[in-house]
Amino acid sequence: MKMQETGNTGQQVIPSLPARPKRNRWLAGIGAFIVVILLVGLTALVFAQLKQHQTAETSPTPPTGRWQQVLKGYTLISITSARSNPAIVYACVARGTPGGSSQSNTNTITILRSTDFGDHWQDIGKNVIAGGTCQLAVNSANSNDIYAVSYGNSAPNPVQLKHSQDGGKTWKTIQPAMHVPSLQTPVQWAIQQLQVEGNHLFGIQWITTRALPVAPSIKSIPYLVPRLATSVDSGHNWTIIDNQFATQRLGVHSYAIDPNNSNTIYELVGASLLPIDLRSVPTYDPLPILGINQELYKTTDGGATWQSILQSIPYASQVQLAIDNPQVIYVGGTIGPLPLLPGVPRQSSPYAIGSYHLQMSTNGGSTWQNVAIPSDMQSIQNWFVSSGGQVYASPTIPFSSQPTVIPGAIQPVTPVSNPGSTPAVGANLSRPSPMYRPASFVAIHNQTVSVVPSQFIRRYDPTTNSWSDVTNPPTTGFMLQLTPVESTSGAVLWFVGMGDNGQVLYRFIV
Repeated sequence: MKMQETGNTGQQVIPSLPARPKRNRWLAGIGAFIVVILLVGLTALVFAQLKQHQTAETSPTPPTGRWQQVLKGYTLISITSARSNPAIVYACVARGTPGGSSQSNTNTITILRSTDFGDHWQDIGKNVIAGGTCQLAVNSANSNDIYAVSYGNSAPNPVQLKHSQDGGKTWKTIQPAMHVPSLQTPVQWAIQQLQVEGNHLFGIQWITTRALPVAPSIKSIPYLVPRLATSVDSGHNWTIIDNQFATQRLGVHSYAIDPNNSNTIYELVGASLLPIDLRSVPTYDPLPILGINQELYKTTDGGATWQSILQSIPYASQVQLAIDNPQVIYVGGTIGPLPLLPGVPRQSSPYAIGSYHLQMSTNGGSTWQNVAIPSDMQSIQNWFVSSGGQVYASPTIPFSSQPTVIPGAIQPVTPVSNPGSTPAVGANLSRPSPMYRPASFVAIHNQTVSVVPSQFIRRYDPTTNSWSDVTNPPTTGFMLQLTPVESTSGAVLWFVGMGDNGQVLYRFIV
């Protein structure tokens, strides 16, 4: 057996290891340094590629203070953008111009996408939208997450929800289900005023609550009430969240969602009136949302409880809020004529028919103040609230003059003969009843567009409590929409010019 050497004291002696040359330590340090350099370089390359990708999807804000023509050859229906990236803009359009031969094509409606505030467009909606209407909603936190409603009139799913998570490159069809436990019969999903906030989708759904008797010789007419619905699973399942108003037969006319908390909702409700024309075969085109006795309610728990925060609101009002300061809320609009219904008492109002009114709250609806309206702004067709809380309004002709058919307005048109339809309460049975549709639909299918010049566009600033002129529109037409920019003090105005060669879309950066 081999024995280990021991020292003079008898202790075991462990041979010492040879010293590592200094050269080896120097080489090891150089190697570690090279590894660090490679890691830093690789990280920089990844971030550079990511930055390049983001730059390709965004563009700097165009110059301010001038009108720029950005699109022609289409009939404009709506336009929207996401707050997360204002440069990315989506537009619902109809190919061609009103009255053109392209209107006979069932797939005439499409969706356009721009990544540079409208300077260039790409068609992303081929074969996505069926029927004659277009609803589009963009996720406020993700500009590539978009939803579109398709009214295809094809059984067994006449209304479909389309979803794209890559900015319209690919689409998925969703078959949404509306769950209303209080009704024995299933409700066909047909959402209007679609909106996306985070992982919540919102919209207005017409619910048939009961049959309303008209006269002994006329069969009962279904009583329709618009309800606010939501989905938390990307649109697959929907539930009603304002059932509190069902027993009062009150319907939602307009709503707004707090962008910082989707459980905080403002809802403008009123007594719903029957649609003028009810068809036995649903066409699923957007019906009007009419009402009287309007009142503003607020919920902070997603609809479990509601609190009234403003009463005696004139007929045909809307509620809007500032997305960057959602404590700033506006309620207003141009007062339209109340439909005549038997048994409905006439109501007195300090506002004249055709006049524009506006009320504002800066504390989430706790207190309100009236906004003074200049004498030459009595008829406002479209008004919008910017992200910073300013109001942009575009005047039109006085109400007593010839009505103006503009997208978003509700105008009477002569309906297509439908033997299966039933007349509404108070209708003249000696002639067909008119039906009401949004004017954008009227413009596409009835070719009855009548537009007058908007003389100016004005802005209300709550910090100074005053109105000021922003710009003169470039041509005859109407203000279609307002979208945000990176600066909270600015906005993008979208104006549709009307001419002999069709519509032209203009952009103005404030």
